[in-house]
Amino acid sequence: MAQERRLGYAFLAPLTLLLLGLAVFPGLYAYYLSALDATLETFRSPRFTGLTNYVRILTDREFYDAIGFSLRYTVVVVTLEVVLGLALAIALNRELRGKRILISLLLLPLMVSPALLGIMFRLMLNEFIGTVSYYLRASGFPANLLAPPYVPYTLMVVDVIQWTPFTFLILYAGLRSIPDEPVEAAVVDGAGGWQILRFVILPLLQPLLLTAGFLRGIDAFKTFDTIQVLTAGGPGSLTTTASIYVYKMAFLAGHLGRANAAVVLLLFLLSIPMSQAIRHILRRTP
Repeated sequence: MAQERRLGYAFLAPLTLLLLGLAVFPGLYAYYLSALDATLETFRSPRFTGLTNYVRILTDREFYDAIGFSLRYTVVVVTLEVVLGLALAIALNRELRGKRILISLLLLPLMVSPALLGIMFRLMLNEFIGTVSYYLRASGFPANLLAPPYVPYTLMVVDVIQWTPFTFLILYAGLRSIPDEPVEAAVVDGAGGWQILRFVILPLLQPLLLTAGFLRGIDAFKTFDTIQVLTAGGPGSLTTTASIYVYKMAFLAGHLGRANAAVVLLLFLLSIPMSQAIRHILRRTP
């Protein structure tokens, strides 16, 4: 028995070391850099500053603006993606001609990398040569959707287009796994379609709805590549997310210490709601 346990530890050792190298060490190094006055010029000989970087970040208005935009962006896109994913899952959870083709087409945006999708939409939304802008101008609508006040909503629509297939996959798999007995019993009791959805299907899908919303919430809050390609956080700082703020602080302003302090602060700010969400999901999961 002891030999089998040692063998199990031996098999787990490479993965454990890999996780330590990819997660624990960078995290500890971020804490270390956050206490230094490290810039791109003084990186080899930084000066210890203690909590100075944290004070500067906490007194920076752009930091709070970035968090505020990230929160608004996350709430809107996650809500739309979960609702649309559920609607599509319900609509396709039946026998339809060409169903496999429809699902394949629906999943196409998910197969494109976010940066490439951002480039595609940047071309289509170009004020002068974009196809979308051309048809908007021909219809009498504003042609430049990457300018205020439309640009935040444009970015949200792009995110919804790409990631609604992700929530659809999760919820469609959940619908396919629901047994027929509860639905048939509700039909026998005289329940209509809306009542079956509200009192049978949604309660059974609740763990998956929470999981899909949680996973998308984490990913949406740290969105970087699509927005960076489309607007680079602009105009000004209108569409600057928390991730873009850290990128600008580190690689454009050159303040590596402040950037890592911002990362540590974001980790602490998000750890409590994330732990509560995980606990709630586990409680709802049978």
